[in-house]
Amino acid sequence: MKTMIRFRVLVLTLLALALCSFLAGAQDMAVLASFKGTVIVTRESGQTLRVTGKEKLFPGDQVRTNSDGAALIMYYTGKEVYLVANQNHLLAKAVREDGFFSRLGKVFSSILWSKEPSKSVLGATREFKEGKSIRGISPSFVVAKASDLKFTWIDTKSEPGSNYVVSVKNSDGTVVKSAAVKNASEVVMPLSDLKLTEKRQLQWHVLAMKTGQTSEETTFSVLSDSDMKLLQTDLSKVADLCKGDPSVSRRALLEAMLYIDRNLFISAEASLQKVVEAKPDLAVGHELLANVYTKIGRTEQAEAEKKLAQKLSVPQ
Repeated sequence: MKTMIRFRVLVLTLLALALCSFLAGAQDMAVLASFKGTVIVTRESGQTLRVTGKEKLFPGDQVRTNSDGAALIMYYTGKEVYLVANQNHLLAKAVREDGFFSRLGKVFSSILWSKEPSKSVLGATREFKEGKSIRGISPSFVVAKASDLKFTWIDTKSEPGSNYVVSVKNSDGTVVKSAAVKNASEVVMPLSDLKLTEKRQLQWHVLAMKTGQTSEETTFSVLSDSDMKLLQTDLSKVADLCKGDPSVSRRALLEAMLYIDRNLFISAEASLQKVVEAKPDLAVGHELLANVYTKIGRTEQAEAEKKLAQKLSVPQ
C-alpha cells in the first residue's frame, strides 16, 4: 500500500513538473508533496487545519511546522520549498488570471485531486463485467459532432467471430441505425439524418452472429456547439504556447488534458499516444493513457500501461 501511495504522489508530481513551462503565466499553485510530524495550514480566512495528507493548498495559505514537523511544498512551476522544524511559508495571494490559464488550472487540479468517476455531460458512466468478450470501444461518453461516426469494438473470445451487426438506439430502445459488418471490428455509419444534439443520448451494441453474444450497451452523446467552440479556442492557445517548442510531448499532453476534461477519450488517446511515442520514459503519459484505456474498455492495455507507469516512477 505504501509503495502505491508513493507511486501516486510521484506521478502527480511528474504531472505538475511536466506542465510547469505552460502554467508560469498563471497563478503559481502549490502542492504539499510530503510532510512529517505536526504541520499546520492557516487559510487566508483564518481557518486553521492540521495536515493529514488530504489537504489542498490555496493562494494565501500559510504552512507552518511545529518543533517535530517538516514539509516539502512543490509549486507547479517546479519551485520547491523545504520547511524544517518551526518554520513557515506563505503562498502568494490569488491574482486575476487569463481565462484560458484558469480553465487549464482547473483541469489540472481535477486530474490531480478528483476521486469521482468520469461522467459524460449527461451523466453516463461505463462499467465492464468480467466474462463479457465483446466490448464496444467508440463512440462512448462524448464525441465531436460529425456527419459520420466510426464504431469500433473488440472481441476477446478465443475464437472471435467474423460477422457482426451493430445497432444504434434511442434512449427508449428504438433502433435508429444498424449495419452488418464482415471480417472487421469497426464500421463507419452516417448519422447526419439523426440531427444529434448534446441533450440526446444514443446507445449501441454489437451482436456476434456466430455465437449470438452481444456487447453491453454503450452510451454516448455529442459535444455541444458552445463547448466545441471553447475547445477549439483552447487548442489554438495551446498551439500558440507551444510555438517554437520542439517537444511534441508537451503540446500533446496539454491537448490530452483538454480532451479528458470534456470526456473526449478517443481524442485523448490519440494525443497520449503521441506523448508516449515521443517520451517513452514519461511515467505520467502512461498513467493518463491507462486511465483513458480504462474508460473506453481497453482493460488489458490499461493494466499494461499502469504497470509500465509504476515501473518508470520507481527510482532506479
